[in-house]
Amino acid sequence: MAVAQISISSGPGGRGTQLNTTLPPRPATPAPQVSAQILFIGNSLTYCNDLPGMVGALFAAHRQSVGLGQHAPGATSLMEHAKNPVVAQKISSRRWTYIVLQDQSALPTVQPQETLEAGRTLCELARKAGAVPVFYLTWGYPSDKPPGMDLAMQRNLTKAYVVAARASKALLAPVGPAWQAALEKDPKLKLYAANDYHPSPEGTYLTACVLYSVMTRLSPVGLPGTVTAVVNGAPCTLVNVPPARARFYQQVAWDTVQNFSVEKIAAP
Repeated sequence: MAVAQISISSGPGGRGTQLNTTLPPRPATPAPQVSAQILFIGNSLTYCNDLPGMVGALFAAHRQSVGLGQHAPGATSLMEHAKNPVVAQKISSRRWTYIVLQDQSALPTVQPQETLEAGRTLCELARKAGAVPVFYLTWGYPSDKPPGMDLAMQRNLTKAYVVAARASKALLAPVGPAWQAALEKDPKLKLYAANDYHPSPEGTYLTACVLYSVMTRLSPVGLPGTVTAVVNGAPCTLVNVPPARARFYQQVAWDTVQNFSVEKIAAP
């Protein structure tokens, strides 16, 4: 089984995950030497299972050097981030390549205008910093009905994030739709944490595959399913997905990114 190994330290001042090593490229796959700086702005759906670290590991597995940052206090909305001078300072502190924006889980379904307005503010700050903004479209809550997700909530989330991304001319990472596609193929998948709407490690892995695909425009198929990190000097496995299931998640992520139509969803 291929293993992605990275080194992670939170660093002084909460600078976020830092990647210090890289891996050889996948066989028969070009290995562009691309350096990226990625800042994640969100809440527990971002920091849970160290999503930034997993995304960084996927970049590293394709021999792309990555610097990562994160500002993700629990339950924080994009509007709270947009009004927080600490967030503005963090955005301007480095020449980021991408800035990933994630709103509080259910808020876009009940206050989509707030997501739109906060997104505009943060996207403007991102562009001033030379970064491409990326909206991280999250997932509906778990449901007892097939495929195991609240599909009405997912539709509303998708619409809200699509409107916000279009208004700001930002990229959109269709994570929730990828979760839905995976669960429709196999409702037994454990994408949610037990009795919770937060992601399991495998849910975070699928999320990372979608974000990787959007930011690199490359397929994640063939990347490692096991991510082993050194966190503040101690070894830690962020996720260990069996090869067949890892390839399944990778293919679902790539298919969703390739087939997702912002224009179709935004149409009246």
